[in-house]
Amino acid sequence: HRLDRDTSGVVLFAKREDVETALIEQFKRRDIDKTYLALAHGRPRPESGVIRSFISDQGKTARSSRSKTPGGKEAVTEYQVLERFAAASLVEARPRTGRFNQIRLHLVDVGCPIVGERKYAVASRYALRFRRPLLHASRIALEHPVSGRPLIIEAPLAADFADFLADLRR
Repeated sequence: HRLDRDTSGVVLFAKREDVETALIEQFKRRDIDKTYLALAHGRPRPESGVIRSFISDQGKTARSSRSKTPGGKEAVTEYQVLERFAAASLVEARPRTGRFNQIRLHLVDVGCPIVGERKYAVASRYALRFRRPLLHASRIALEHPVSGRPLIIEAPLAADFADFLADLRR
């Protein structure tokens, strides 16, 4: 499990090889449920739904396309607007696939890039600015690789993200 460099939140690490193998299998079967929070410019329409595309990893960047492209792999993200502001929306995103920069690309695809996004959007086109993409891995749910019991791990918002939201709410 990995996050983009500037994404805050939950990250899984395995301390033993057998645990790592078990976790990798859960990821391959898509049995692990990941939830992210993103502050997106504008308002996604509709306010909840599923974004589907084909994403091709191009090294340091990726490309999203609505139709199958050479090297493109299916990418699926469920999303829901949790809170609306004048110029942005707090969005919950649940990737059903694990493609490179998937959530960032999918929010661009619906015309609502993440606040602070510079890789896939031109920041100067938007009213809100931030030094990093406001994307946070808030929750991960899986089967404990040893006990087999359900395991949910949550991370509170990073302080900079929480402070930015608090300012928007005022």
